[in-house]
Amino acid sequence: MVNIKYKLILLFLTFFTSFEASAKRLQIRSVGSTTVYPFSVRVSESFAKKYKTLEPFVTSTGTGQGIDQFCGTSQNEFSPDFTGASRKIKDNEIQMCKNNKVGAIIEVPIGYDGIILALKKGTKFTNISLEELFLATSKMIPNKHGKLIKNPYKKWRDINPKLPNIKIQILLPQVQNGTYGSFMKLAMNKGCEANSCMKKLIDTSGKPYKELCRTYRNDGDHVTIATKYDLGDSHDLFIQKIYDNPGMLGVMGYSFLKQFKEKIDAISIEGTPPSFDNISSLKYPLSRPLYIYVRQDRLNKVEGLKDFIDFYQSDEISGEKGQLLELGLVPFNSETRPPI
Repeated sequence: MVNIKYKLILLFLTFFTSFEASAKRLQIRSVGSTTVYPFSVRVSESFAKKYKTLEPFVTSTGTGQGIDQFCGTSQNEFSPDFTGASRKIKDNEIQMCKNNKVGAIIEVPIGYDGIILALKKGTKFTNISLEELFLATSKMIPNKHGKLIKNPYKKWRDINPKLPNIKIQILLPQVQNGTYGSFMKLAMNKGCEANSCMKKLIDTSGKPYKELCRTYRNDGDHVTIATKYDLGDSHDLFIQKIYDNPGMLGVMGYSFLKQFKEKIDAISIEGTPPSFDNISSLKYPLSRPLYIYVRQDRLNKVEGLKDFIDFYQSDEISGEKGQLLELGLVPFNSETRPPI
C-alpha cells in the first residue's frame, strides 16, 4: 500500500488486471486538471532527477476530460495511471470507473487552492460579495417582487452603486473544467442563497440548484466561456483576454496569480483577499482542496508509481517549505486538512 501522508479513500474494489505483471511499463502517465498540471510537471521533473528514471508523461486536459480518460472505455496498458483534479470525483464518475472495471482508486489530497477573480493589474475594483457576483452572472434573477426575470444588469454599478462604473464581463473556464464546477458550487450556490428572494424560491420551488442558481447568462458578452485553447498548459491566452479587457474578471486558480503577478491582480471576496494565509485557514470563501486519483492496480505494474505518489506528498515537495510552494500550492495543516 502507498504510504499516504494525508488521506486515502478506497472508493470501491473490483478484481481486474489491466496488463500482465511481466509487461511492467517504465513510464508513468498522467492526465487531468489544468490547475494541478503545473504541480505535477514540477514533481515529475524532480522525481526523474532524484530517482534517475524516465520523467513521467503529464498532460493537461481539464478535470472532467481527465477523469473521462482515467475511467473511460479505452482502457489499455497506456491508459493514465493517475489524474489530477481540482474538485472531488463525482458519484457518476466513480460509477463509470466501476462499469469499465478500472478497479480500486486511491484518492490523494495534495494541498489547497483558492478560486480567484483575476483582473488586469491596476484596475480599480477591489472587492465583491458572493451575492453581487451571483447577480452579475446568473441568467435569471429576482425582481423587487420576488419574481424571476432575465438579468437586466449591464454594469457593476447597476447592482450596487459602490461597485465600479464598468461593464460586467466575466470569463469562466470550460464547463468540463474542475474550476468551473467548483465556482458553481462555492460561488454561485452560496451567492444565490445569500439573496433572500432566491433563498425563498429555492426552499419553496423544489427545483435543483443547477436550474435556479447555476445557469449563467448568455445575453451579449457579459459572461464568456473560455475555449480549450484559452486553458492551455500555461493559461497564457486566458490571462491575455483578461489583460486586453480592463474590468473583466477571470475565474481561475490562485496558483496562476503567482505565475502571472506582473499582469493580474485578484479582488477580495466578502472583504477577504485570496492570500496564502486566508486560503490555508479556509477564511477565503472560495478555498478548495486539490487531488490526484491513482489506480491501485498500477502500483506494481508501472515502474516507480508507488515512489512517485509518496514523493508527491513528501515535505520536500508539498510540505510547508516544499518545492510546490513557489508555484502557488497551499499546504495542508493539522486544522484544515480534509477529514478522512
